[in-house]
Amino acid sequence: VTRFMMAAAAILTLFSCTEKENGGGTDNGTGNVPSGKENTPITLSVDTQTPEMSQETQTSDVLTLSWNATTNMGTGARIEYTLLIDENGGSFESAYEVAMGGNLTCTFTAGDLNKMLMDEFGCETGETVNMDICVLATIKNDAVDDVVSNVVTVTLTTFVAKTTELYLIGNATDAEWDL
Repeated sequence: VTRFMMAAAAILTLFSCTEKENGGGTDNGTGNVPSGKENTPITLSVDTQTPEMSQETQTSDVLTLSWNATTNMGTGARIEYTLLIDENGGSFESAYEVAMGGNLTCTFTAGDLNKMLMDEFGCETGETVNMDICVLATIKNDAVDDVVSNVVTVTLTTFVAKTTELYLIGNATDAEWDL
Protein backbone atom coordinates (compact mmCIF):
# COMPACT_ATOMS: atom_id res chain seq x y z
CA VAL A 1 0.00 0.00 0.00
CA THR A 2 2.85 2.37 0.84
CA ARG A 3 4.52 1.74 -2.52
CA PHE A 4 1.21 2.34 -4.29
CA MET A 5 0.74 5.68 -2.47
CA MET A 6 4.29 6.79 -3.28
CA ALA A 7 3.86 5.84 -6.96
CA ALA A 8 0.54 7.71 -7.14
CA ALA A 9 2.10 10.79 -5.53
CA ALA A 10 5.01 10.69 -7.99
CA ILE A 11 2.64 10.43 -10.98
CA LEU A 12 0.51 13.32 -9.71
CA THR A 13 3.61 15.44 -9.20
CA LEU A 14 4.86 14.73 -12.71
CA PHE A 15 1.57 15.60 -14.40
CA SER A 16 0.43 18.51 -12.25
CA CYS A 17 2.60 21.04 -14.17
CA THR A 18 1.91 20.48 -17.84
CA GLU A 19 2.48 22.91 -20.68
CA LYS A 20 -0.55 24.65 -22.06
CA GLU A 21 -1.60 24.32 -25.71
CA ASN A 22 -0.60 27.95 -26.24
CA GLY A 23 3.04 27.05 -26.60
CA GLY A 24 4.13 26.45 -23.03
CA GLY A 25 2.97 29.73 -21.53
CA THR A 26 1.88 30.08 -17.97
CA ASP A 27 -1.10 31.81 -16.50
CA ASN A 28 0.31 31.68 -12.97
CA GLY A 29 -1.77 28.53 -12.42
CA THR A 30 -5.02 30.45 -12.04
CA GLY A 31 -6.28 30.86 -15.60
CA ASN A 32 -6.52 34.59 -14.89
CA VAL A 33 -4.54 37.57 -16.04
CA PRO A 34 -2.11 38.82 -13.39
CA SER A 35 -3.57 41.86 -11.64
CA GLY A 36 -2.24 45.34 -12.25
CA LYS A 37 -1.38 44.73 -15.91
CA GLU A 38 -2.92 46.48 -18.89
CA ASN A 39 -2.67 45.40 -22.48
CA THR A 40 -0.62 47.44 -24.94
CA PRO A 41 -2.79 49.14 -27.58
CA ILE A 42 -1.93 48.41 -31.21
CA THR A 43 -1.14 51.36 -33.47
CA LEU A 44 -1.48 50.60 -37.18
CA SER A 45 0.26 52.84 -39.71
CA VAL A 46 0.56 52.86 -43.50
CA ASP A 47 3.32 54.20 -45.72
CA THR A 48 0.72 55.87 -48.00
CA GLN A 49 -3.03 56.32 -47.98
CA THR A 50 -3.23 56.48 -51.77
CA PRO A 51 -1.06 53.74 -53.30
CA GLU A 52 -0.28 54.00 -57.03
CA MET A 53 -2.30 51.24 -58.66
CA SER A 54 -1.82 50.63 -62.38
CA GLN A 55 -0.55 48.10 -64.90
CA GLU A 56 2.91 49.63 -64.48
CA THR A 57 2.90 49.00 -60.71
CA GLN A 58 1.07 45.67 -60.86
CA THR A 59 4.07 43.69 -59.58
CA SER A 60 5.50 46.46 -57.40
CA ASP A 61 5.05 46.87 -53.65
CA VAL A 62 2.65 49.81 -53.27
CA LEU A 63 1.27 49.54 -49.72
CA THR A 64 3.07 48.61 -46.52
CA LEU A 65 1.23 48.35 -43.21
CA SER A 66 3.05 48.08 -39.90
CA TRP A 67 2.02 47.89 -36.25
CA ASN A 68 3.51 47.41 -32.83
CA ALA A 69 3.28 44.24 -30.80
CA THR A 70 0.74 43.96 -28.04
CA THR A 71 1.24 41.90 -24.89
CA ASN A 72 -0.22 38.64 -23.72
CA MET A 73 -0.77 40.17 -20.28
CA GLY A 74 1.92 38.07 -18.68
CA THR A 75 0.18 34.81 -19.51
CA GLY A 76 2.89 33.52 -21.87
CA ALA A 77 0.17 32.88 -24.46
CA ARG A 78 0.89 33.05 -28.18
CA ILE A 79 -0.35 36.15 -30.06
CA GLU A 80 -1.54 35.93 -33.67
CA TYR A 81 -2.24 38.99 -35.80
CA THR A 82 -4.84 39.24 -38.57
CA LEU A 83 -5.38 42.14 -40.97
CA LEU A 84 -9.04 42.96 -41.46
CA ILE A 85 -9.98 44.87 -44.63
CA ASP A 86 -13.50 46.17 -45.19
CA GLU A 87 -15.35 48.79 -47.17
CA ASN A 88 -15.18 52.26 -45.65
CA GLY A 89 -17.66 52.50 -42.80
CA GLY A 90 -18.14 48.72 -42.63
CA SER A 91 -18.38 46.79 -39.38
CA PHE A 92 -15.54 44.32 -40.16
CA GLU A 93 -18.00 41.46 -39.52
CA SER A 94 -17.47 40.07 -43.03
CA ALA A 95 -14.07 41.65 -43.63
CA TYR A 96 -11.39 40.19 -45.89
CA GLU A 97 -8.83 38.59 -43.58
CA VAL A 98 -5.08 38.19 -44.02
CA ALA A 99 -3.50 35.90 -41.40
CA MET A 100 -0.17 37.37 -40.33
CA GLY A 101 0.89 34.98 -37.57
CA GLY A 102 3.40 36.86 -35.44
CA ASN A 103 4.48 39.27 -38.20
CA LEU A 104 4.21 43.01 -37.54
CA THR A 105 4.25 44.21 -41.17
CA CYS A 106 2.44 43.40 -44.39
CA THR A 107 3.22 44.59 -47.91
CA PHE A 108 0.86 44.41 -50.89
CA THR A 109 1.57 44.73 -54.59
CA ALA A 110 -0.84 46.69 -56.77
CA GLY A 111 -1.84 43.38 -58.36
CA ASP A 112 -2.67 41.85 -54.95
CA LEU A 113 -4.86 44.80 -53.99
CA ASN A 114 -6.53 44.92 -57.43
CA LYS A 115 -7.39 41.20 -57.29
CA MET A 116 -8.74 41.50 -53.74
CA LEU A 117 -10.97 44.46 -54.66
CA MET A 118 -12.39 42.74 -57.73
CA ASP A 119 -12.72 39.21 -56.33
CA GLU A 120 -13.70 39.90 -52.71
CA PHE A 121 -15.55 43.21 -52.93
CA GLY A 122 -16.97 43.07 -56.49
CA CYS A 123 -15.35 46.30 -57.66
CA GLU A 124 -15.37 47.17 -61.35
CA THR A 125 -12.34 48.22 -63.39
CA GLY A 126 -11.51 51.89 -62.86
CA GLU A 127 -13.54 52.13 -59.64
CA THR A 128 -12.06 54.16 -56.77
CA VAL A 129 -12.97 52.95 -53.28
CA ASN A 130 -12.04 53.79 -49.72
CA MET A 131 -11.12 50.73 -47.68
CA ASP A 132 -10.78 50.53 -43.90
CA ILE A 133 -8.02 48.38 -42.45
CA CYS A 134 -7.32 47.33 -38.86
CA VAL A 135 -5.30 44.66 -37.06
CA LEU A 136 -6.84 42.08 -34.75
CA ALA A 137 -4.50 40.52 -32.18
CA THR A 138 -5.82 37.17 -30.96
CA ILE A 139 -4.24 36.17 -27.67
CA LYS A 140 -4.43 32.39 -27.27
CA ASN A 141 -5.68 32.49 -23.69
CA ASP A 142 -9.38 32.72 -22.83
CA ALA A 143 -8.63 34.98 -19.87
CA VAL A 144 -7.20 37.71 -22.12
CA ASP A 145 -9.33 39.83 -24.44
CA ASP A 146 -8.36 40.21 -28.08
CA VAL A 147 -6.94 43.61 -29.06
CA VAL A 148 -8.01 45.66 -32.09
CA SER A 149 -5.91 48.46 -33.56
CA ASN A 150 -6.96 51.84 -34.80
CA VAL A 151 -8.56 51.94 -38.26
CA VAL A 152 -6.72 53.44 -41.22
CA THR A 153 -8.42 54.28 -44.50
CA VAL A 154 -6.73 53.89 -47.87
CA THR A 155 -8.02 54.97 -51.28
CA LEU A 156 -7.59 52.35 -54.00
CA THR A 157 -8.41 52.43 -57.72
CA THR A 158 -8.82 49.21 -59.69
CA PHE A 159 -7.26 48.74 -63.11
CA VAL A 160 -7.15 46.27 -66.00
CA ALA A 161 -4.44 43.83 -65.01
CA LYS A 162 -1.75 42.78 -67.46
CA THR A 163 -1.93 39.20 -68.61
CA THR A 164 0.77 37.23 -66.86
CA GLU A 165 0.38 34.05 -68.92
CA LEU A 166 0.20 33.81 -72.69
CA TYR A 167 -0.53 30.70 -74.71
CA LEU A 168 0.11 30.30 -78.43
CA ILE A 169 -1.45 27.59 -80.57
CA GLY A 170 -1.60 26.70 -84.26
CA ASN A 171 0.94 27.90 -86.78
CA ALA A 172 2.02 30.73 -84.47
CA THR A 173 4.38 28.20 -82.85
CA ASP A 174 7.42 26.44 -84.33
CA ALA A 175 5.77 23.06 -83.95
CA GLU A 176 2.40 24.33 -85.28
CA TRP A 177 0.61 22.82 -82.32
CA ASP A 178 -3.16 22.73 -82.21
CA LEU A 179 -5.36 22.07 -79.22
